[in-house]
Amino acid sequence: MSKSDPALGRELAIARCGGCHKVEPEQEIVSQPDMGHSLVKIYEREVASRDDVQYSNALKQVDGIWTEEKLFSFVAEPMLTVPGTRMRWQGDWSYDDVAHIVAYLISAAK
Repeated sequence: MSKSDPALGRELAIARCGGCHKVEPEQEIVSQPDMGHSLVKIYEREVASRDDVQYSNALKQVDGIWTEEKLFSFVAEPMLTVPGTRMRWQGDWSYDDVAHIVAYLISAAK
């Protein structure tokens, strides 16, 4: 993913993920109960580890941290990566789009 562009990933994350998740650092606190958790600082965080989020039972069963590979797989194919997750996405995302989004999530974790 070395050719991935975090700036483009930010734009894509806002457009494609922002309807359900907070995606920018100043938006880290989730104030709407029906909204997905913040994706800010998700990279290298334990999966399903925030106390302020009601994770699906499926996601609670995932061990480890959000690595680059795990993020890519989950963003690209959430239901295949974690069967039973509540994560949904619509539209045609290319793997390049996913790589840009993951590059942004990594940059937003710093």
